[in-house]
Amino acid sequence: MLWHTRVPLFLLVGLWCASIDANEPTYQAFEASGPVINVHDGDTLKLWTEERVVTVRFSGSDTPETGQAYWRVARDRLRALVQDRPTTISCYKKDMHARDVCRVYAGSQDVGLEMVRQGLAWHAFQFADEQTDAERVAYKSAEADARAKGLALWADSDPMPPWECRKLRRAGRKCR
Repeated sequence: MLWHTRVPLFLLVGLWCASIDANEPTYQAFEASGPVINVHDGDTLKLWTEERVVTVRFSGSDTPETGQAYWRVARDRLRALVQDRPTTISCYKKDMHARDVCRVYAGSQDVGLEMVRQGLAWHAFQFADEQTDAERVAYKSAEADARAKGLALWADSDPMPPWECRKLRRAGRKCR
């Protein structure tokens, strides 16, 4: 008998939760092309589209935070990869800083993947569920290859991942 009295409450709670989610705006995925007008670091840039300027956070890769070892090298390499090349973004969500999270292509080149290949970024495995199977395999393989070759940040014996740096900074500590 007790089970039967809880079913309606369970259904009411479920309906209430669904109504809360229904009120939240949904992200409208989009694609756009245009010139890159600013490169903040190795995985954030601004793209000038026909409608607006889009602040883009790369999906799939994570580069050193500002002030970390290799951050300037990563930023400068990203600038070189997108400079004077048609750049296209395919965006699918906003991050906590209201940046559009996007796949970024300079011509036909996946720029995030190229940064990982060159040893200037980690595969952002925490968000691997947002990648296609092929992207996951390519990014993971590119990182393993860059590590094995000791490219760029992998020349260091123990490079600090940017997510660890962000965690330390939130705690008021410095990172390397």
